[in-house]
Amino acid sequence: MVSSLRWCGQGTKSGNPKVTFCGEECATDSLEVKMRVVEALPPNIDQVDAAFGVRKILDRHPVYFSWGDKVFSPKGGTIPPPIMAHEAVHGARQARLDQDLDKAVRRWWDAYIADPAFRLDEEIPAHAAEYEWWRARAHTLRRIKGWRSPMDWHLQQIAARLSGPLYGRMISLSEAKRAIGG
Repeated sequence: MVSSLRWCGQGTKSGNPKVTFCGEECATDSLEVKMRVVEALPPNIDQVDAAFGVRKILDRHPVYFSWGDKVFSPKGGTIPPPIMAHEAVHGARQARLDQDLDKAVRRWWDAYIADPAFRLDEEIPAHAAEYEWWRARAHTLRRIKGWRSPMDWHLQQIAARLSGPLYGRMISLSEAKRAIGG
């Protein structure tokens, strides 16, 4: 399966990265990313597992791994579009590190695993893209019982993941909400 997304990176007044989806009028830093889904573990799974214990998480939850123009989906199945938006941001940012895509991706993963600040800088725009995917469809979303709006619920879910154990609890829930766009 190949998905294509068009996005452009923009900063907010506070300096937090924000990703918005756009059409033909997109700024010059826009990038179209075609992602191919691969039903397998990524080539660096041992390194990722040693750092984050993802094999245990995979038993309970789907986890996806961006590798340039590929998204590794160990459990297979369809990857939800907001998650593809998230992974497309990683793929695009990986590709910008070097003209040799494999070398660029390996450099990105080495920094991602070793440096929590780098990891957070990479995850904020990816999670923001995921939230923007939902925001672009906010008018079509149904109310969720107990929540003021469906967007509040989506922001809570996305921020909880960003501030959770998968990423090493690098940020609080309220900081994650602000960084993502809430």
